[in-house]
Amino acid sequence: MEEIRFEITERSDTEALEEKLKIEREHGIEVERDFQIALLDLEEEREAQNESRDEYMK
Repeated sequence: MEEIRFEITERSDTEALEEKLKIEREHGIEVERDFQIALLDLEEEREAQNESRDEYMK
């Protein structure tokens, strides 16, 4: 591991690596946001179905 770190530093690829990590973090944040939105949509759909079922059962 130390050897790899040394090679990266030696080749001055740290800036490129940091940029890639930044992009991946941003992508992860987008994925998490989309996941949370999907969960909210599913919760709303479940509530709508429950209300519809309750109305039908009356």
